[in-house]
Amino acid sequence: MSNLNLNTIPLEVFCALREMDKKYIGTNDYMGIAYFWGLNGIKHYLRDATFAERKRVHRIWLKRGLDFLGETEEHYAIVKQAMRLEVQS
Repeated sequence: MSNLNLNTIPLEVFCALREMDKKYIGTNDYMGIAYFWGLNGIKHYLRDATFAERKRVHRIWLKRGLDFLGETEEHYAIVKQAMRLEVQS
């Protein structure tokens, strides 16, 4: 598999990939492009995360059965661990 630099593709293509990725939220096929979190404090950390960091957080939340729109201490702990941040909840 090759690496794709999403910073070099046309905006139209990026938007199409993001729309496609929305269909994979909540599955193991999520690619890390689409936003999967709710309108809460978590967004301040995840919206600027790398695609790999988003995938990592998504994978752990999925594995633990967490609500993707939730905002609990466990959500923040996973974000902190996956992104190696100092997160205030």
